[in-house]
Amino acid sequence: MSYNIGTSTSGNAAFNIGQRSPLDGGGGGEVPLSLNPAAWWDFSDSSTITIATGVSQINDKSGNSNTATQGTGSRQPSIISAAQNGLDVARFNGVDNLQVSNSSELQITDNATFFITVVSSGFNRCIFSKGNKAGGGDPGAPNYFLELNLTGGVANDFSLFDGTDFRIPGTGYTFTTFSNIDMVWSKSVGNVEFFANGSSLGAVSTSVTWKVSTDNFAIGVQGANDLSNPLNGDIGEIVLFNRTLSTSEQSAMRNYLSNKWGT
Repeated sequence: MSYNIGTSTSGNAAFNIGQRSPLDGGGGGEVPLSLNPAAWWDFSDSSTITIATGVSQINDKSGNSNTATQGTGSRQPSIISAAQNGLDVARFNGVDNLQVSNSSELQITDNATFFITVVSSGFNRCIFSKGNKAGGGDPGAPNYFLELNLTGGVANDFSLFDGTDFRIPGTGYTFTTFSNIDMVWSKSVGNVEFFANGSSLGAVSTSVTWKVSTDNFAIGVQGANDLSNPLNGDIGEIVLFNRTLSTSEQSAMRNYLSNKWGT
């Protein structure tokens, strides 16, 4: 039972695991795949990325072909080499964003689990969104979006908009320089819970059914067309599930990300 750690073409560490359970969370790349994600974008994997001015395309590692693209060079996020634990990340500068065409996997309405690896320094605004604003401000806006705002590494807003209202846990958590954050929504339980580096930041009641949107999914902006609340910050990896992961599955994902990114 050993790790085989190789080197990718960009010099990044490549994680391959031999003879281990897919739920051991040991850092193997098969951990997300074994849980059947709806989408998986890994900015540390250069084999999935096409570079023009910046990132013009990143392929979906889930097997669902939710490819994220950006054809305008001035809006393409840049790759920062060996930013964390020898791995690359994508930097979004307040203009950059990536767009994913509508798909059934991303039309999440009932249950969801989201995992994101971020650099906390200066991280602000929308991580990703599905759908566009309907007008009149945020309520009634996109199908869903996730937002994180930090001041000096301290969260003043970590929220989910579920198509009806904002769901915001307690703020004031101090993020480490590089953090793994996740959100678990269970409609049957009736709440959404937020986590940072494996620690719960609190749960908020919600039992609404998220609105269905046929608009694009967008990384780095709120709304696929209006491009509001653009992100300033670095992202290493995004893994989305259109179901509520079990406790053991959540632990496996957190261990995978922690071991891989050294958090």
